[in-house]
Amino acid sequence: MKAARLIRTTMAAAGCAGSLLACSVLLDWSDFTSEDGGGGSSDGGTFVVEAATEGGDGRSADDGDSGSESDAAPLTPCGPDTLCAPPVPSVPGWEGPYTLFNGATNAASPCDPSSYETTPVFTGYEGLTAPFPACACTCGEPQGTACSTPQVTFYSDAPCTMPCGDSYSLTGCVAAPTTIADVTCSSFIVGGSTPTGGACVAAAPPPIAPVAWASEAQACKPQAPAQGSCGAGEFCLSEGSGNFCIMQAGVVGCPAGSYSANYVYYGGASDTRGCATCSCGSPSGGSCTFSTGSSFGFPFLDTKCTLPTGAFSPVANACVAIPTAKAVQGVMQTPTLDAGACAPSEGAAVGAAAPSDPTTFCCTR
Repeated sequence: MKAARLIRTTMAAAGCAGSLLACSVLLDWSDFTSEDGGGGSSDGGTFVVEAATEGGDGRSADDGDSGSESDAAPLTPCGPDTLCAPPVPSVPGWEGPYTLFNGATNAASPCDPSSYETTPVFTGYEGLTAPFPACACTCGEPQGTACSTPQVTFYSDAPCTMPCGDSYSLTGCVAAPTTIADVTCSSFIVGGSTPTGGACVAAAPPPIAPVAWASEAQACKPQAPAQGSCGAGEFCLSEGSGNFCIMQAGVVGCPAGSYSANYVYYGGASDTRGCATCSCGSPSGGSCTFSTGSSFGFPFLDTKCTLPTGAFSPVANACVAIPTAKAVQGVMQTPTLDAGACAPSEGAAVGAAAPSDPTTFCCTR
C-alpha cells in the first residue's frame, strides 16, 4: 500500500494562548500506512470548555475523553512484552498502527527508543479551559488640564446688577468701559477660575490568562514494525502502558473492526478572547482654588493702572463698589488645580476560545 507523508507541526498549549491564533497539528506517516487522508468537522467551544462534536459513527467525540470500550477479543502475545497489533483497516484515511499515551501536559516523550522513534508522530490535547478576560475599564489622571483666567465685569451700580458692557479676561490692566450717558461704571466683579481642557488615557487591560489543557496525548511510531508470529496484516509491537491505535485528521467515526474505541485530541486552540476598546469621557469634577488671602486684582484711579486706590484685594465673585475706580489689574497667584477625573466606558470581554485541529484516534481499547 503506497505511503502518504504529511508534515506535522506540534504547537504547545502555552504557545497557542500567547498568540491568540489557532494552532495546528499535521501528521507524519511512515511507509506502513494507508494512502488516502480523511477529514472531519472542527469542534466548537466557549471560553471555559469546548463543546462536543458528534463523530461519524454517532458517538460523541468531544475533546479526547470520548472513547468507547472495544468489544474486540484480547490481543495475542507475540513475544516478551509484545502483542499483535491488529491490521490497519482498508478504509481510506487511517494511518498506523501507533501506540498512544495520555498523561500530563508538557511531559517528556513516552516513546521507548528501543522500540519506537524517540520523537512522537503526534502531540495533541484534551480538556480545554480558557478563563474569561478581566476587562475592567479604567482611566488615568487627566492630562493637559489648565485653570482658566478669571473674567472681570464692570457695573454701573453697587449691587452689580447693571453691567456696563462685556466681560474681559483679567490679564494686565483692564480699563472700565467709557462712561455712557453720564453713568459711571463704578463697580466690578472678578469671577473665579475653572479647569479647562485636558483628556484621560485609558489604562491597558490586564493580560489574558492563557488557555490550559487537562491532559496531553502522544503517539509513538514503531521503528521497524514486523509481523513476527502475528497473523496477516498484523504487527508485533510493544504496547507498554499505552494503547494500539490508528489515527486520521478531523473528527470522524471509527471503522468496523478491532480499532473501535474512539478518542479525539486537538492540536491547539483558536483564541480570540480580548477586551473591547476602553474609552474615557471628558474630565469632570475638578476645581481651581486660590490660597487664603490671594489677590484677584486691584482697582486703580486711572485707566493706565498707575494710581492704585489703596491696599484692596477683592474677593472672587463679589461685587466691589469703588466710585472712583477706572481700571482693574490682575495680580493673582497661580491657582491650585484639581483636574478631576474621567468616567470610563466599554471594556467588556469579547471573543471566545475553542479547540482546533482535531485528530481522531481509534484504538483497541
